[in-house]
Amino acid sequence: MKRILLLAILAVLLWPQGAAQARQVGLSVSVGTLGPGASLAYSVSPKFSLRAGGALLSTTIDEDFDEDDVSLVLNGDARVGAVSALADYHPFRSSFRLSGGLRLNLLDADVSGRSNDPFCLGDEDAQGICQTKEFAPEKVGEFGVKVTYANALQPYAGIGFGNLAHGNKRITFMFDAGVIYTGSPEIELEATGLLTPTAAQNEAVLNEGFESFVLYPVVSFGIGVRFH
Repeated sequence: MKRILLLAILAVLLWPQGAAQARQVGLSVSVGTLGPGASLAYSVSPKFSLRAGGALLSTTIDEDFDEDDVSLVLNGDARVGAVSALADYHPFRSSFRLSGGLRLNLLDADVSGRSNDPFCLGDEDAQGICQTKEFAPEKVGEFGVKVTYANALQPYAGIGFGNLAHGNKRITFMFDAGVIYTGSPEIELEATGLLTPTAAQNEAVLNEGFESFVLYPVVSFGIGVRFH
């Protein structure tokens, strides 16, 4: 993503002035709920423009989780983002606009974990020593969680301010607020050892619980440059 933003800035600085006037284009960089991104817009008319871009934020998970006598080691990757093809309509020939189009959803997660400590099946004494059966972390097993979506190409609708490709000033500020219809996420659980029997049951419970999470909110702020 840093490389994309660098290329976007270079394009602003090096774009030929005469070609820019003919094309009526604009370039913006932004940050929001889809991560940092950049977009390019083409003005079809004072009221209508086309916009394409992308945003991405990815993270690597590698940490220990300790809470309520539970100690886990978590590892994995997660990302949020989208590649977008949008149409912007300015009904009043102002900065206000209605936006709609398609976004290629890049949101997913793949995380695994295991217990740091032995598991006590029963009670512990005041010193924390298990009074019944104790299982080593290797015997307890590992678990994995994957989150994906059935349809990667998803519709988007929203409102915003800022006409990236049409206007008198060279610099413009951008704001977007809308929703992506993602559909329900698909959650897959995997487990080994003593955790194996619980994976299928918990997977069904999780998928049922997230059935109503079909919308992803999009809010972003950015700054753009018009090539005029």
